[in-house]
Amino acid sequence: MKVNLLIITAALYLPHVAANIMCYTCVSTLDDRTCIDDPQKVALSSPITNCSMECCTVTRQEYIEDGSIASFSRSCQNNCEKDGVYKYPDPTFLTYFTYCRSPLCNEGDGTENPDGGQGDKSREIWGIKGKSSCAFVSPSISTLLLIMALLVLP
Repeated sequence: MKVNLLIITAALYLPHVAANIMCYTCVSTLDDRTCIDDPQKVALSSPITNCSMECCTVTRQEYIEDGSIASFSRSCQNNCEKDGVYKYPDPTFLTYFTYCRSPLCNEGDGTENPDGGQGDKSREIWGIKGKSSCAFVSPSISTLLLIMALLVLP
């Protein structure tokens, strides 16, 4: 019984530990705004990155004075905040950090919540957003702890 429980637990959690996420990765320059305006076009000229990281990101930095873009990039990273857009102003810049965890979700201009990479509501059921390519609901840490406790108990 305990061996079966251990196998089931490993089967549920292993895909989440080893999973990669597809993200747009590009940088816009003053001369080329393709990364900002059309990340899908950038993806046609260079491959979309299969990141072995926790989430996709968008980083946008604007000058406070006139709102023009100082820097812009799409990437992936570990140690991400909760999905969403975070604004950090300082005397010179307003910096936006966007974090999301579904494939190709790091599109958009970096000032609004990502829509999950499809530009529509294809991952919503009755207005409840979900993850793409998700065959089951991700098990929680409390579930893992419960199963581990059952394995230890006599």
